[in-house]
Amino acid sequence: MKPFFIPLLISSFPVFLFAQGDIARGHELPLKIPPYLSGNFGELRSNHFHSGIDFKTQGVTGKPVYSFDEGWVSRIAVSPWGYGHALYISHYTGLTTVYAHMDSFAPSIQNLLRNHQYENETFACDIRFEKEEVPIKKGELIGKSGNTGSSGGPHVHFEIRETDSENPIDPLPFFMDKIKDTRKPELRSIRVYPIDGIVNGGGSPVTANLIKKEDGSVTLDKSFSAWGDIGLGLKAYDRMNETSNIYGVKNIRLYVNDTLYSSIRANRISFDETRYLNSLTDYADWKKNKSMVMKMYIEPGNKLREVYGTMINDGILRIDEEKPYNLRYELSDAY
Repeated sequence: MKPFFIPLLISSFPVFLFAQGDIARGHELPLKIPPYLSGNFGELRSNHFHSGIDFKTQGVTGKPVYSFDEGWVSRIAVSPWGYGHALYISHYTGLTTVYAHMDSFAPSIQNLLRNHQYENETFACDIRFEKEEVPIKKGELIGKSGNTGSSGGPHVHFEIRETDSENPIDPLPFFMDKIKDTRKPELRSIRVYPIDGIVNGGGSPVTANLIKKEDGSVTLDKSFSAWGDIGLGLKAYDRMNETSNIYGVKNIRLYVNDTLYSSIRANRISFDETRYLNSLTDYADWKKNKSMVMKMYIEPGNKLREVYGTMINDGILRIDEEKPYNLRYELSDAY
């Protein structure tokens, strides 16, 4: 039997998350300058997902940083790498916020750090505090932004974690009334993997790039035909208003003949699973070309679960009938 053509439709659309909009009320931005991001939650990084959002600090250090909500300092961690100077504030809501790559802390917090360093004769430290031992008010000055640790430039890395599990969640829904974004995600290319079958007559992955037409529509620079078990992959970015940065895509859904077949979402990350990003992405392509292609199917041994939604047959599609298989990608961000 000959392989059959697989047409694909690409669409992007806004998703209105009213519950998340309600979350945004009553919380403070960590900086009192126009809020722009250099990185978003769930971005694909080398060996891990990005576990927070990165606030730009206008290219300099020393910007005042403020507490997201009332609570207490639960941890101060200082390291020459990683998060550098980092402050952890636990809140009465069951959440903990993290402020990383700081230059310094507010005087009362800085004194606690300095006393510990002198007493223990060490620069690097990890200090834990009891509940309400060091109280913090909402909007209180907690320090100044920096470029410490493994930072690629001045910014504030901001995380929101579930206090009990320490799993990070996406902070952006808490700030959607303060950060503007009307730009849609962009699909750049599609890749089809022959898992136990053939694609375009061969046994190697086949990639099609998107071409924009003069009328604004897009098409692929090649078509696909396949037979047997195949997997789908894609490269995509997101963008935000008034910046040139590219970000990770929050939600990706793949429909087969109008049935949701596989989906990926960046709402919550487990540090225990983050290294399995290397199985979600095309690792060989990353090592060779520094290109992040996301697979919409689950490979054997991949224990990553937090980012997967619907996964019929682990996302693997069986082409075993002589008919067109209509595949549709839908991409959306938090807005």
